[in-house]
Amino acid sequence: MARIPVPFGAFDAAMRKRLERAVEAERQGLEHFAQAGPDGQDRERHRSEALKLLREARDAYNDALEMDPDSRAAEARMRQVMRALGQLNKEVVSGE
Repeated sequence: MARIPVPFGAFDAAMRKRLERAVEAERQGLEHFAQAGPDGQDRERHRSEALKLLREARDAYNDALEMDPDSRAAEARMRQVMRALGQLNKEVVSGE
């Protein structure tokens, strides 16, 4: 998987640290997401892990955007995470 850059913006040190963790959670969440497909083994476990990790990343990116609403990098990461969460939630609702 390609390296995910840590979003930049007018963030304090604590938020930068949290964003580093969010990027790692996003990366791991997307790996689990890829394994949660219809042909994946342990699909439910991977889906559950993906949801947990991607929600953690989403919350951090959301807080970062509250701190700096002009951070396009944080906004881009948020969009990517929301796409994956939307797909996972759609599968959960449809019972796949």
